[in-house]
Amino acid sequence: MERRVLEISPLSDGTGLRIAGDLDLHSARELTAALRGFQTDGDVWLDMTEVTFIDSSGLTSILSFAHSRDENRKVVVVDLQL
Repeated sequence: MERRVLEISPLSDGTGLRIAGDLDLHSARELTAALRGFQTDGDVWLDMTEVTFIDSSGLTSILSFAHSRDENRKVVVVDLQL
C-alpha cells in the first residue's frame, strides 16, 4: 500500500482545517505546526473526511491541541472514516 502524503488546508469559512492523506509519525509534526498556527476564538473544525490512515502520533497531535485550548473552545473532528 502506497503512503499518501498529508495535505492540510484551511476550510473556506475560516473555522478550521481540512486534512487529507496519512497522519502518522512522519506527518504528525506538520499537523502540530498547522494547529499551533491556527488562531480562532471559537471552536476549531477538523475535516478529516479524506484521512486514509491515522496512528497514535496523529491522534496525540490532535489531543494535545485540544487540551491546550480553554474549556469553552472545542476541537470538532468531522467524518473520520477509516
